[in-house]
Amino acid sequence: MDPAIITALIVACGSVITQVLIAAAGKRATEKIINYRLDTLTEKVDKHNHLMERMALAENDIKNIKEVICK
Repeated sequence: MDPAIITALIVACGSVITQVLIAAAGKRATEKIINYRLDTLTEKVDKHNHLMERMALAENDIKNIKEVICK
């Protein structure tokens, strides 16, 4: 086999291996970003839910206070 062909095959294999490694690294980086954003969003939703619970209690307290004052 011609040495030029062997060299071309070696270069092609090296290119394929490099592209596979780059794709795997990119996938990991994307997964990390998605997980970070998901965790941040989960924290925001938890804070919002806690606020809604507190507002429901405050509304109930206001209703009770109004009943006591209006009697």
